[in-house]
Amino acid sequence: MDNDRFTKLVDRCFEKELDKIIYNASWEHALILFKHLFKAALKYDDKNIRIVSGHLTREFYRELVEEVRACLEKGVHVEVLVTEPKADIEDNEFVRVVRASPNGTVLVSRKPLSTSHFIVVGEKRFRLEEDHKQCKAVACFKNQDIAKSLIDVFNLIKKAVSNHSTDAAPACR
Repeated sequence: MDNDRFTKLVDRCFEKELDKIIYNASWEHALILFKHLFKAALKYDDKNIRIVSGHLTREFYRELVEEVRACLEKGVHVEVLVTEPKADIEDNEFVRVVRASPNGTVLVSRKPLSTSHFIVVGEKRFRLEEDHKQCKAVACFKNQDIAKSLIDVFNLIKKAVSNHSTDAAPACR
């Protein structure tokens, strides 16, 4: 599906809070979904954004700096778990913005953790990568069951990362 048609689909699901599962498998589609998910946090007064990523790819996340800044400034709590200890996040502007806010947390695991990458916004919006290498994922703007399961997984990963996260203060904020 081309980007224009995909954007129209995502716009419709976002605006109407449809429970439609959106399949996506490209960097561009992932970015469109992430931008809408951040926008949803603002529109629907979601209190939390939870992200699990292996590396927080600089090229991708720099496209979301303004969105995350707006969410943090509105009081949305943004928690990011990085599961790859060798991830080069020190020069990542997204990470700097999250760490600079009292509403933001970035934890980096000391040991590699093999897990899916995902974002959960509030209690019912998400994007879950089924295959990170192919950018193959599913997303939805209204599915509390899957979002709740992902929040449970997030909390388990957070516990594991917290048990062996980096000790440096910048990794925590």
